[in-house]
Amino acid sequence: MWAHKNLFVRSAGHMFAALASVAIVPCYCESSQGESSQSSNLNQIPGKRQSLEEWSFAYDAWSNTHFVQSKSDARARWRAPDGSNFVNGVAHPPFIRQDNWAQLKQQYRARPGDIHVVTFPKCGTTFTEQIVLLLLNGGDASQLNPKRQNSYDPAHPDRRGKVWAEARVRVAHRRNEGPGEPRQRPLSLEDFDALPSPRVLKTHAPRELFLATTPLSPPSLSNNSRSRPEPLAPGVKVVYCSRRAKDAAVSAYYHAASPHRLGFPFDAWAATWLSGLFEHGRWSDHVAGWRAEWLQNPRQVIWLKYEDLVARPHEEIKRLAAFLDVDASDDLVERVVESSSFGAMKEQSGNSHFFRKGVVGDSARHFSPALESEFDAALAEQMRGVDDPYSPP
Repeated sequence: MWAHKNLFVRSAGHMFAALASVAIVPCYCESSQGESSQSSNLNQIPGKRQSLEEWSFAYDAWSNTHFVQSKSDARARWRAPDGSNFVNGVAHPPFIRQDNWAQLKQQYRARPGDIHVVTFPKCGTTFTEQIVLLLLNGGDASQLNPKRQNSYDPAHPDRRGKVWAEARVRVAHRRNEGPGEPRQRPLSLEDFDALPSPRVLKTHAPRELFLATTPLSPPSLSNNSRSRPEPLAPGVKVVYCSRRAKDAAVSAYYHAASPHRLGFPFDAWAATWLSGLFEHGRWSDHVAGWRAEWLQNPRQVIWLKYEDLVARPHEEIKRLAAFLDVDASDDLVERVVESSSFGAMKEQSGNSHFFRKGVVGDSARHFSPALESEFDAALAEQMRGVDDPYSPP
């Protein structure tokens, strides 16, 4: 039986009301033709096989909201968690607003030596930040602030910390802003500019929305999304970390607004994630844009893979240290490895929800063979013509 209910959700700073038709289903079961569930609770609609083809998207102009809904039962619909807030046409979480972003872009002053940790959401962001910060402070984990995901704390200016500029630096008037990055005190542009070098800056920005660029002269007035983006500002460095798409989609299923807790069937979420109605757009667009920059500009961009950091941390951390011009002794590398392990970070943070699993290959517990085949085909089309870091050798 379907139950119509109003959902009011507050998680990791996301607060919204969503009118949704929700199936109260404890688990899903595939047909008896050889397929079986690998996870006990994926909110699957009874009697339905996992399939991207089951789902379509609708836009409600009155509420400025996108929905994913079943093609076979219009009552089965869910509000896309990031489907009502866009920056330059790309979905964003509610604490990053168009007005503030546009003014920040105009007034942003990049600085030689800035280190930008760039990821698509749920692709090893905190892991990579931890490694970078540890390399910069001699591997001393006691100087970090894990209970706030290593964010810069003005009360302790002597300690290194990252800043998520788009979420935390406030330029627009208060009534035009979003609520700000969860649990972090906003910074003024003056505070941000006064941070000591090197600044460690987190971002999930796709390449075309990256703040630290040099304006083109003359400017491009074509308003063409396919235009080449402005070049990176001189002297800044970008540490890009990617993660396999299916694992990233699974992690996002439990992230922030938590589509899992909202009752999304997992295949509905997979369709939503592929569509770009998730914060910062599509994984494929994000990877494609930054992959092109890395290929053209390896002096300023290093490409890391989450899977490689997990499998061979010593080797990857030494490679990153060389890119950052950090003299990394074997002793320093060992301290960084120990203090950036998933277990160590989870214990330091005291937040078991934020650090869910951190494993490679968890997608196998969520995708049926049929759904995996559909997902892979859709992703391959999105990545057509792109230097895919995960294409078979």
